[in-house]
Amino acid sequence: MNPNHAAPAFELSHVNAAEGAERLVVLFETVFQHAVSPQDWAWKYAHAASFHTIACAPDGSLLGHAGMQFAGHLPNGRKAGQVCDVMVHPAHRGQLQGGVFARMLGELAAEAGRRDYGLCYGFPGDRPAKLGVRLGVYDEVARPREAVFRPQAASLWERVWWVVHELDTATFARRLDAEAAARVVVRRTAEQVLWRYVQAPRVYRYFVVGPRWRAATLVVKDGGDGTLLVVDALGAARCTSACLQALANVSRHTVRGWAHLVTGAQGEAEPTPLVTIELAQLPGRSRPDNWFDDGRPGDVDIY
Repeated sequence: MNPNHAAPAFELSHVNAAEGAERLVVLFETVFQHAVSPQDWAWKYAHAASFHTIACAPDGSLLGHAGMQFAGHLPNGRKAGQVCDVMVHPAHRGQLQGGVFARMLGELAAEAGRRDYGLCYGFPGDRPAKLGVRLGVYDEVARPREAVFRPQAASLWERVWWVVHELDTATFARRLDAEAAARVVVRRTAEQVLWRYVQAPRVYRYFVVGPRWRAATLVVKDGGDGTLLVVDALGAARCTSACLQALANVSRHTVRGWAHLVTGAQGEAEPTPLVTIELAQLPGRSRPDNWFDDGRPGDVDIY
């Protein structure tokens, strides 16, 4: 990184989700070396409350992007904004002061404040997080861990009084209740959960797990190598270690889930590649309700 590299001339602006998808997915592939379709991009930012901060050169070329995706509501009633798809074109990186990255993130924080958003994060790894800290844009808050449960022999109690079975998509959709959505990061309505999982381009599976009188519904993604990744818990009961262990026992797969997803976590605790961060330039530098103090990632799909 060259701190003396001259900062390019550019302008910052805010656009709504439907604007500029064709150009933004080109920048995404350039930065991350991974393609995403305009249709997937439009789905991700479909909510009208989502917005983007972009940096453009005088000739109109796109230099950077930072997205604010509406993710529901925080316990204090504020909108939760999930910061995602932060990217700067490779030719315009390296400015410690006044560069695209720092100014763009500062403006994103300012716009979030104007719109009364709380900010959610799940930052994918040390390298980009350390870059943000070095630039003075981010502060590290925590490093989330996950609980790991390996198949064991089911207990008599589990065999007699517990239920573990997979739901088809239509049945899962019918079971959703706006008041039953788990408070993983924010309060979600049934409509938001349908969008996040049933309407998502990626494929999820749904399991009912727990005592017959208060079973939870788990949203699960195949993790490869015989692993099931639990990314959300819905239903009348809070997810417990016993729920994840039962799923491992019946499925004969190793089951992983964020450590904060479960109560009484008894499984192995392993570090994740995530770093939970806070925008240093957020007005007041305060996290709503200390929501991220226990290392809750903002993006359950980062797996």
